[in-house]
Amino acid sequence: MQRMLVIVFTLALILWPCVIAGAAEPAPPALTIGLANQPIGDIALTESEAGSFTVPGQIVLKVPAGVTFSAAPDVTVVDGDLQIDASGVSTDTTPANEGLVLIKVKSSSNEPSVIKISGLKLTLDRTVPEGDILLKIGGSSLVESNIDTLFPNVNWVAKVVVARVVTPAPENTRATTVFKIGDPKYSVNGVEQTADAAPYLKDGRTYLPLRLAAKAAGIAEDNIIWNAGDRSVTLINGGSSVRLVIGSNIMILNNVPVTVDAAPEAVEPGRAMLPLRAVAQALGCNVQWDAATQTVTVN
Repeated sequence: MQRMLVIVFTLALILWPCVIAGAAEPAPPALTIGLANQPIGDIALTESEAGSFTVPGQIVLKVPAGVTFSAAPDVTVVDGDLQIDASGVSTDTTPANEGLVLIKVKSSSNEPSVIKISGLKLTLDRTVPEGDILLKIGGSSLVESNIDTLFPNVNWVAKVVVARVVTPAPENTRATTVFKIGDPKYSVNGVEQTADAAPYLKDGRTYLPLRLAAKAAGIAEDNIIWNAGDRSVTLINGGSSVRLVIGSNIMILNNVPVTVDAAPEAVEPGRAMLPLRAVAQALGCNVQWDAATQTVTVN
């Protein structure tokens, strides 16, 4: 049975939730750290009075650090005349790598309305501790801009458990991998393999295809998390996680922004290429460069 959380808002000023239903529903889904696209139940936001969602403004969903939304969910008004920008629903992350869903409210309601949020999927890195995942609901459509003068420290009008972290992802394995610039052939523990693209040098930095760079760092396939929406990749190795965005030289290492000297880039036909040394060293690997043979060894 799919789990549905129903949250009812009452006051137009503060919109404090008076009811969070669903205790009789199935228990929150069990999620695995280090995996992407893990579904959770739907959420219904219900007005008990018309006009509870103020405009202009937005509704914001936020999950803890290390948890992000895999894609924008489907958001529809299933009852009432509230108007939202359903096509403009988006996801984002905070500097602390807390996942966000942003929903724009276009017009307030004349009759109590219900917003249904479905298709929610979460991606968890390996830094997320076992236990409950708490989703917070807030945003300018729910919290007045001057609320701090009334209730300090109140930024979220509802908090609800949407899932529980119970088990780790598959462990990574470490190997010795050797690449040669311009050659798609490489070796893992002495066994030759062939990649679909060859490493190349740019500004003195070695670039490898995303999954090949991750494999060289010993990252299991399930611990490689690609987000096409923001063109980011998260690599998880034991207790460490690295998040990179195409075109950005800011790497998020264990939820801390770090500036690196080479940014990931996209090359035809839409392949993500990562700067090997920055990624490998961030994940605790040793990288050796042999200029004479134009080879890179990672172990």
